[in-house]
Amino acid sequence: MSLGNRIKELRKKANLSQMDLANKLYVSDKTISSWEQNRTEPSFDFIFELSRILECQVTYILYGKEEKLDMETEIKIRLTEEEYKNINIRLEQNGFVSSF
Repeated sequence: MSLGNRIKELRKKANLSQMDLANKLYVSDKTISSWEQNRTEPSFDFIFELSRILECQVTYILYGKEEKLDMETEIKIRLTEEEYKNINIRLEQNGFVSSF
């Protein structure tokens, strides 16, 4: 399946017309049509925005493949003891078990 076909498929899956998608990207509906007909290709900035709007991975738009998302991110923040306790309470209320 071509890049244009994937854009068209994702747009239809999101129940968006070419005009709807064009308005979200601040381009003309002719631009969307051109992409879907494989006459032109969107820039990477538009690919990124398409992935956000159409709720899919960039790799799917570009290559037709979904990547497994298994990235882990560590965030360090400073908390008072009270804030820490409140966060743990909320986590436990939502089914998360604290390992601290």
